[in-house]
Amino acid sequence: MKTLWRILLVLVPLALLGCAMEPVHTARLTISPTVPMVARKIAHPLYVVLDPAQVPDRYTIPERTNKEIHIHEIHEFIRRDLRTGLAFLFERVVVIAPGTPIPPGTLVAQVRIQRFSADVDMVSTGSATAARVYGQMGWSLAIRGSSATDFAFSHTENVRGSFPLTHVSQTAEMMTSTYQLAIEHLLAKLAEPDIVAKLELAGAATTPP
Repeated sequence: MKTLWRILLVLVPLALLGCAMEPVHTARLTISPTVPMVARKIAHPLYVVLDPAQVPDRYTIPERTNKEIHIHEIHEFIRRDLRTGLAFLFERVVVIAPGTPIPPGTLVAQVRIQRFSADVDMVSTGSATAARVYGQMGWSLAIRGSSATDFAFSHTENVRGSFPLTHVSQTAEMMTSTYQLAIEHLLAKLAEPDIVAKLELAGAATTPP
C-alpha cells in the first residue's frame, strides 16, 4: 500500500504540487443553480438565521494530498446565493442575524456549514495519469415555524462538486460547482409536495387567530 501511494504522489501533476492554490473569494463567484418548477410559492415568509458561530466566514481546507485552499466570504453564499435560491420556493426570504425579532406566521431556517474538504482521485488516460480535485461542503439547513421548537424540515449533506480541478488556478470553478449543487439538492428536496405541505402547516400554526 505504501508503494502504491508513493507512485500516486509522484504522478500528481506539478500544476497541483508546485504552486499555492488560488484563494476562493465567494463574493466574486457566479452561482447559477438549476431550480425546480413549482405551481406556487410557499406563502409564509422565510427568515434565514446567519449565525457566525454556525457558518464561518473563512475556512482553510488543510494540505493533505493537495495544497491548502483558502475560502473567503462564505457568509455571502448565505446572504446572496442561498437566499436567491430559496426565493424560487418562498414568497419572501430574509437573512437575519441571531436574536433578530421574528414575526408570527413565518418560518425560520437555521443553517450550519461544518466543513469544507477536497476529494482527490486519479484518472489514467493511456500512459498519462492525472489528479482531479473536487470541492466538498458538509452543511445542513432546517426549517421550523417561528414559535415552534421542532423542525418541520431538515436537510444534511456532504455535497461534492462536479468540476474537477486540475490546476491551482481553478479553485473558483471547483467551489462554484460545489455551491451550486448544494443549492440544487436542497431545492429539489424542498419542492417535494409532502415537504411543501409540512412547511405550509408549520407556518400556519404560528399565525395569530
